[in-house]
Order: sequence, then structure tokens, then C-alpha cells
Amino acid sequence: MSPQAMDESRFWSIFEPLAAIPGEEIEEQEEALAEQLSQLSDDELIAFQMTYKRLHANAYRWDLWEVAYHTGGGCSDDSFAYFRNWLIGRGRQAYHAVMENPDNLADYPMGEDPMLTAQSVEWDVLAGQIWEQRDDSRDDNAWFVAVSEDTEGDFNSEPAGQPFHEEDLDGFRSRYPRLAEMYNIN
Repeated sequence: MSPQAMDESRFWSIFEPLAAIPGEEIEEQEEALAEQLSQLSDDELIAFQMTYKRLHANAYRWDLWEVAYHTGGGCSDDSFAYFRNWLIGRGRQAYHAVMENPDNLADYPMGEDPMLTAQSVEWDVLAGQIWEQRDDSRDDNAWFVAVSEDTEGDFNSEPAGQPFHEEDLDGFRSRYPRLAEMYNIN
């Protein structure tokens, strides 16, 4: 029987303790997430990862990348993956608010150096690390076999939406006025 994704209500309940911690307190958030994940069974960790990957992939959008790029003073592929990790970690309300309108990111500050904050977030690998630590007889590829490429989906495509132009600051300010003001984007 192939593994099933975790119900979103259950998934988001795991992030409730993280969402209560300020957005720039990454180490404290990671400890809270590790505590939550350590309480899950192996099958639940796999189900969690499947849901995580789907939500992460759903946020693979040009408008979110533009917001991450301009608020963080640049944003590479890896940095954008970390940014999406951070966004998921802010919880259901933040995730859906920012997905609905990226300017809502202004309600969820990332601290003084947004990209430094986001680059510290590698929660997409935490469930696999916990799963592997439980049984030292598992080889390094066991997690990837358990959460096969088929269950992870296709994450090698282009971001959804229209690409942004880095130099179009007028457009950014008109689309995301709160963020432009918050991050002093002129």
C-alpha cells in the first residue's frame, strides 16, 4: 500500500507551537518542530513529509519569489526554498494569507535580515533526519525510498505565474505597497 499524505488539519497542528515563536527565532522554532515530529510514528513522518512537499511546491510561485527577492536583497534558488520553508513554519494562517496575497507577508516579519533568517531554515529535511535516527540500520537512501519521488511530485518545473523583473521597483511598490514601505524599497 502506498503512503498517504497527512491531513492538513493534523499537519498544521504540528506547526502551532512554531507559529507562536517570533519569525526570526529559527533555532527555537526548529527545536519545537523536532519535538513535535519526534512524537510521530514512522508512517506519520512519511505522511507529514508528503504534505510538506506539496505545500512547499504550491508556494513555488514567481510572485512569492519576487517578494522574497526584494525584501531580502536578492534571492537564489536555494534561498527561495528556505523562504518557503520559513513560510510553512509560520503556520496555517500565515501560509494561506501570504499565498492569497504576498503583500500579507508584512504581517509576519522575518527580522532585520530576512534572507539570513530564511537561510537558516531547513525544516524540509528534519522529518527524514528523525526517521533515520530511529533505526541506525537504515542506509542513507532509506528515507528517499520511503518517500519516493512519485510521492514527492514534480518539483523541477518552472515557478507558477509570470516571471518578475528585478529592476521593476515601481511595479513591486504598486503590487506590494506594505512590503515596499516596510523594507524601504524605493
